[in-house]
Amino acid sequence: MYAVARPFRTTLLVASLAAGLGGCLGAGAPVGLTDARSLADTGSGVLLVHTSLHEEGCREVTASLAKPVMSGRSIDIGRTVPLKGSSDPATRPGAAVLPAGEYGIVRFTCEGPEGTRVFAAKQVEAGSFMDGSGAVYEAPLATFRVGPGEIVEGGSVRLAAAGTSGRVSVAIAPMPEGWLQSVPSRYASFAGARVARPLGVPGAPSANSRRS
Repeated sequence: MYAVARPFRTTLLVASLAAGLGGCLGAGAPVGLTDARSLADTGSGVLLVHTSLHEEGCREVTASLAKPVMSGRSIDIGRTVPLKGSSDPATRPGAAVLPAGEYGIVRFTCEGPEGTRVFAAKQVEAGSFMDGSGAVYEAPLATFRVGPGEIVEGGSVRLAAAGTSGRVSVAIAPMPEGWLQSVPSRYASFAGARVARPLGVPGAPSANSRRS
């Protein structure tokens, strides 16, 4: 089970692939994260990930993260990752700088011209702002792992509502190499750290989609 990020916590330092890796790793990203060694020295890695929501008119796409703990449950880590900004093209993956570790994604949110669309894992326990506890989910929509100094190519998360039940279908597709070739030569040292590690999809988790 995975717990969703609480909105009042810190938002991750992220940027799109070209914008983020083209200048620095995210607007306001830690100074000095200019190669894989400096990432490793800080115990950080980068996740490159795209979603089908990028291609569906979403101006902004975000993902809410959680971490697993014992007994299959997870604890809210309070981080929401922007995967697409309003000026990013639909084919540009998001690039998130993260502390090394294992993560689950329990919610994808699309902000578009027709309102907000949410694809969320099934919640089994509500969180509380009073004691700071996070909501608990039956299973994440997707999982991933980043190691120190790694640039993880997570693939493209394909999300679709399954019929009229509100359930969500999740699949991971490869990202075309052309989407990843915008890493400029000044970051050539990242090339050796790139790892093709597609996001995992837990066995048929219950999930729901909705519009608001």
